[in-house]
Amino acid sequence: MPRFLLEGRDRKPLLLELLPVFGPRARGFVTVPVLERLSTVGHKVRSLDGREGVHAHVQGESPHRWEKFKVFPHAIDEVAVPSIAGPFRKGDLLVIGEIGEMMHYSKRFQHAIKEAFDSGVDLVAVLGTRPEDYVAKLKMLRNVSVIEVSTENRHRVKPRVLREFGFPA
Repeated sequence: MPRFLLEGRDRKPLLLELLPVFGPRARGFVTVPVLERLSTVGHKVRSLDGREGVHAHVQGESPHRWEKFKVFPHAIDEVAVPSIAGPFRKGDLLVIGEIGEMMHYSKRFQHAIKEAFDSGVDLVAVLGTRPEDYVAKLKMLRNVSVIEVSTENRHRVKPRVLREFGFPA
């Protein structure tokens, strides 16, 4: 039951490198920036099965805020939550593209994360840059490896993660 929580500057690039190797065994989501004229104006949540929604943007109406963005929990609930919710099948590899500040506005997301960690499913998750209290609790679980990913160590971390999940490194 390998479980990795990725932190650090190169955590998302590493996850994107791992996805093609994981292939159809993987389910879950990633987050990607919404760019306009080389400036980040929002963030999308994109499930590995192709659904997507904007979960944060500088425009729009929402009472929820994170930095300069308005946060739209319904996109998290409609795209991220179904992609990581059980039931889990033997061999599933859960990819959680972000556990962080914007996601805490969705109680359904927090419940799905708890369910995934309680289930025993193999998983790899990217942690936000300023973790919330529930992220700190995840990091203290006995069956979790927290890895700081940097440009300097990414080439060593990738084969370790692949081997733990049973893929050739």
